[in-house]
Amino acid sequence: RVLASLEGLVFPTAAAIDAAENVPAAVESAPRKEWSPELWTALVESVGLALGKGPRMGSPLLGVEVELVPEACVVTPDTTAVAVRAAAVQGVAHALRNASPAVLEPVMDLEVTVPDSYVGAVLSDLASQRRGRVREVESVMGLVGRTLVRADVPLRAMIGYSTALRSVTAGEGVFSMEFARYEEAPEGDEELLQHAH
Repeated sequence: RVLASLEGLVFPTAAAIDAAENVPAAVESAPRKEWSPELWTALVESVGLALGKGPRMGSPLLGVEVELVPEACVVTPDTTAVAVRAAAVQGVAHALRNASPAVLEPVMDLEVTVPDSYVGAVLSDLASQRRGRVREVESVMGLVGRTLVRADVPLRAMIGYSTALRSVTAGEGVFSMEFARYEEAPEGDEELLQHAH
């Protein structure tokens, strides 16, 4: 017997997730009178656990909100916590299959300082080898002949960057990076991400 159905599952776009500051999946609810605390806890906990594993790669979900609609949930005297848990997991799985989930990857805020003569090589490497998007190129105040490059680069593309930067700048380039946000991974890269996962 299906004891609960879930409505209101929303999968936001990558831009909406950025706006929500990468909020993890959440469950918001208010129990109806006919739900015992034990059954309602089983329902809420099961939905939360089901959201811990995404449908495409098994990674945790971000920016997903589930609203448990009490009017859609039927409880009888025979209802058990085990049945509620099973219905909740099946409901979330069904909703996720019917949504348009996207695989997200971490994007880093990268700053590279290099001698002016190597700027072209660094820009070329970022664009062609690392899927980088250069945001800014400027002279470094107080350091004559040095240029600062700011770019957004997927974390996965930064593997081995230290060696590559040394190679293209004759060891004179330095970089730092920090997490910026999650972005939707390109369709062709999902398979690579899945193997890395």
